[in-house]
Amino acid sequence: MSTKTNFVKVSTGDVIAKALIGACSHYPDHGIMVLNIKGDKLLWISEPSNEKARVIRDEINAQIMA
Repeated sequence: MSTKTNFVKVSTGDVIAKALIGACSHYPDHGIMVLNIKGDKLLWISEPSNEKARVIRDEINAQIMA
């Protein structure tokens, strides 16, 4: 049985409250940026591999929607 949480844990080990996240975007060849609802940067995850970055972004979005 899984437990519902109000937090998202990212691959770097950082934890962010779901309520703070407004967007999660992949920047090709650079990484992932997580923004708040005002568009301010909350977290930058450097990942030059586009394939890995898309997986990270998709994992974050899946956790937000869960």
